[in-house]
Amino acid sequence: MQIVYTLIHLFSNLLIRGMCVTTISVILAGKLFNTDNRKALEIIRWVIVSYAVLNICEIAIGYFSSAEIISFSEQANDHYWWAFYIKLFSSTVLPLLLINKNQGRNKYVLLSISLLINLSWFFELTALYANGFYGGRNDAVLATYLGYLVLKGLLVGGIIYATGNALASVQQRFSSGLSRISFQKRA
Repeated sequence: MQIVYTLIHLFSNLLIRGMCVTTISVILAGKLFNTDNRKALEIIRWVIVSYAVLNICEIAIGYFSSAEIISFSEQANDHYWWAFYIKLFSSTVLPLLLINKNQGRNKYVLLSISLLINLSWFFELTALYANGFYGGRNDAVLATYLGYLVLKGLLVGGIIYATGNALASVQQRFSSGLSRISFQKRA
């Protein structure tokens, strides 16, 4: 059970860190290249929804695991309890709003939710850093890590943007091929 919990935690963290930078880069690339980025935003939408589902699974597994119950109760009752509950709300409940098509297709709602998810994670990182959890590492390490997240967000944003444009192109070619076939049958 602990291995499954750890794998879900690692995958969900790799999935979402820097997602606000990814969303911003996709939106800006769509504006800069004057292209339709709806497919790319759809990919981001479902990545965020998947992250919420993974977090719910992680919480469920952690709740029933004896070692993690103590961790949850400690986080919920320590000095930074507010950061824990903001993170809990913004990483589980808030992303599930994107299941609604109208909310999920709005790029500003998508950007806001991705920003809140990463902001809540940053609160948690700051609380851990302030308590000396990272063993007295200096500020340069933290700045390097945040720079890495920005670069990762830009790289993932470029990949998602290219994938979204490729999907839109394939869909457009497929639908135009079907209309040509139906037109030839009528003639």
